[in-house]
Amino acid sequence: MSQEEAVKSVFDTHALLYQEKYMDVKAYSEALSLFAENLPSPNPKIIDLACGPANLSFFFKKLVPKAQIHGCDFAPGMIKLAKTNVPDGNFEIADAFQFLEKHSKVDGIIAGFLIPYFSPTKTKSFLSVVKSSLDENGVLYLSAMEGAIEKSGTETPSSDKGKAIQTYYYPKEFLRLLLEEAGFSILYEKVQPFEKEPERKITDLIFVAQNK
Repeated sequence: MSQEEAVKSVFDTHALLYQEKYMDVKAYSEALSLFAENLPSPNPKIIDLACGPANLSFFFKKLVPKAQIHGCDFAPGMIKLAKTNVPDGNFEIADAFQFLEKHSKVDGIIAGFLIPYFSPTKTKSFLSVVKSSLDENGVLYLSAMEGAIEKSGTETPSSDKGKAIQTYYYPKEFLRLLLEEAGFSILYEKVQPFEKEPERKITDLIFVAQNK
């Protein structure tokens, strides 16, 4: 089973459980608010990649009600939930790269915990595509799991102990460098404990960056 197939299987099977566990995103409200404040348009077009049940878009829409949300996810179950949670959004089954090819000159891109499933090489390519898809002064919200790259490896998600997924960790300095090399200006960065599963001792890494 490929990495893409494994990710799709886990998140599709456990979409409802994921929603119940992660719909509350107040831990990321500071970064999302800054993301909203720096968007170049009052009626922004926003892309939500690996949107899940649209938990981040649901919160964001409260900040910017006139935002046009376009989201994608591998998992059909996630897309079904996203359409319910943000009924005026446009959500479809697609991977991030395919989806970005269809959308250009957008005001903002949300990529919440997408790159933990991308190798550093793929993340570098991803950030280049993201930059090309953003309008001038467009803003990126990006979150990952902080840690030494050597910590990366096959892990079994807490929601499905029967499936193994290649998971990547990113040191803060390394991910900042990738963003800067891609042509982004860093507006915000934060490292914080992952509150939902304290027993796993995972650390969140969050960036808000602007297309220069």
